[in-house]
Amino acid sequence: MNITVEKPYIEMTASVEYLNIEEDFLFRAKLVGADEKVKWSVSDEEVAKVNTVGRVTAKKEGIVTVYAKAGDYEASTEVIIGSNRLGTFSKNLTLHDKRQIYISVYEPIEDETFKITTLSKTEEIIGYSRIYKADGGNMLRVELTPVMAGTDTIIISSEATNDRLYITVNVTDKPEDRKELLPEDIFEACNPSMVEITVLSLGVYESLGSGFFIDNGRIVTNYHVIEGAESLVVKSNDGKEHKVEAVLGYNKDLDLAILATDADKPSLTICQNGVKTGETVYALGSSLGLTDTFSKGMVTNASRKVDGVEYVQTDAAISPGNSGGPLLNKYGEVVGINTMYYDGGQNLNFSVSVNELYKISTNRPVTVKELYDIYIKEIQDIVERNTIYEDPVYSQRSIYFTGNSPFYEGKGNLENRGGGGLVSI
Repeated sequence: MNITVEKPYIEMTASVEYLNIEEDFLFRAKLVGADEKVKWSVSDEEVAKVNTVGRVTAKKEGIVTVYAKAGDYEASTEVIIGSNRLGTFSKNLTLHDKRQIYISVYEPIEDETFKITTLSKTEEIIGYSRIYKADGGNMLRVELTPVMAGTDTIIISSEATNDRLYITVNVTDKPEDRKELLPEDIFEACNPSMVEITVLSLGVYESLGSGFFIDNGRIVTNYHVIEGAESLVVKSNDGKEHKVEAVLGYNKDLDLAILATDADKPSLTICQNGVKTGETVYALGSSLGLTDTFSKGMVTNASRKVDGVEYVQTDAAISPGNSGGPLLNKYGEVVGINTMYYDGGQNLNFSVSVNELYKISTNRPVTVKELYDIYIKEIQDIVERNTIYEDPVYSQRSIYFTGNSPFYEGKGNLENRGGGGLVSI
């Protein structure tokens, strides 16, 4: 009997083709047909480093080859290192209809162009996609067209640098009939996903707002809820407190922020079917600190633009403390984030459209302390720009302010109409 023994070989069993600076990945390899320890190395230690078990850490933009060696056998893979300039709301996306998403571009380069491809290099799951520049090149708008149910990965890449962004897209069949829920069923289904956010300054209570879980412990709230916070206390519906591990992303103009926590809680569903004027909606939050407050109303304008931000205008009752809580449709889906009301009017309340969430980038998280330091620096800069020093020798005794206070609460081009103004809640 003749027995054929295959020549030993080594293969990579876990690898990636792209990392951002300071990101790491545990590469794995195995030797088949022999018993030798795998040793790891990289082609350029200035670009990336690797430890003895295969964990590669990106250090500098460039291209590096990762080698796995065992005796006389070797496997290798090339890794592109980017500088983390491209960010988006989530790197995992589920959709069943056409969708626009936004990509933030940090420090855009003049005449920089971008391209979009899919990992499968086909259009079987995600059809022809388009990419546009927006906001002067600081943001890209990407239109995705699903073709059939399945999973693929889209890759947004700069043609001027190594920077890439990978987004996994799960295309599902469009639901034929969504079940309309009774108000009590909406409350019962959605309330476990709610949080109450307490802002502390010097360890003392300062203000309170609301928020809700979307996925993987992430919480959506208003930026103004956490603005100026030295520390945050997040309490879920069951009364448990959760540590805020990071502020994943925020946008002051959109008045939105996303927090990372250690919680494992049910997530609310984001509406993919839009909202219409006249439909019934519900607001959920901690009105004036009254936890689990649930109110009902109607959409009075489905798309009200204020300073370039899209809002859903409603007459559902909201009060201070509701900020950051969800505006829900009759299916229990989030259509907006309750934000402010028009002082001087009657039931003129506003929620940031849930579509604006996709403009928040989460690729450069900061700690609460780092965000507080950024806030203080912004206040100092505003005061400096709006201060007139009458006498340079005795400047500390003669300070005058020009323009609005940095703590000015009013917002938007509806300001000063009818003697009222938009007030954050």
